[in-house]
Amino acid sequence: MILDKNKTYLCIPVCAETTKELKKALDHAVSKAPDLIELRYDYFKDGIDPFLNTVYESEAKNLIFTFRSKDQGSPFDSSGEERLKAIKRADRSGLFDLLDVEDSLDMEMLVDTNRLIRSFHDFGPYKGKEKNKQRLLNLKEDGVLKGAFNVDNAYEFNDMVGLASELRRIFPERVFILIAMGEAGKQGRLFPEMLGSSVTFVSDVRASAPGQIDIDTWRKLRR
Repeated sequence: MILDKNKTYLCIPVCAETTKELKKALDHAVSKAPDLIELRYDYFKDGIDPFLNTVYESEAKNLIFTFRSKDQGSPFDSSGEERLKAIKRADRSGLFDLLDVEDSLDMEMLVDTNRLIRSFHDFGPYKGKEKNKQRLLNLKEDGVLKGAFNVDNAYEFNDMVGLASELRRIFPERVFILIAMGEAGKQGRLFPEMLGSSVTFVSDVRASAPGQIDIDTWRKLRR
């Protein structure tokens, strides 16, 4: 599955710690019929084989595999080597359409870079349009560009709207995901087109980031 920059995709993140929780959360996510499901392996404690087997046995499709470092939003510590090894296993499994990869990891072994999401998350204070733009411009120039920044007020959110306009000018053909995290960023999750974002993340059983709206509420408000 290759994302279309002219469409908006609804994505449920699944953050399960055990095999039993993963199966239940996956089944529940499938029942909500989102466009995408993100599997957060960085929450999972039972190891890569039970994780991949559970995904294989499910009816889930259009999947994103994600393994974040702690400073990028994971609840647990991990080394770059651990993350790279797990991402390679996920890639070889053939189960995932997209792989979310922090830019510090070398993913040159992937032939089709259209399957990569190059991501950066900042949960600290908002640093302004220019600094955030530069951070995103430093990401490798392949795959989907993703940036998530915490905002605390309407001024910071509007600054991100300006950032979105500049990114679209710089990358007219590139798919990007831009997220304003926190309560002040909820309008950007409800109306991702305000940020030029091709994907908006909505919660189901468990939210994966601050400010996510649950999928039923999102659909009700967007009617």
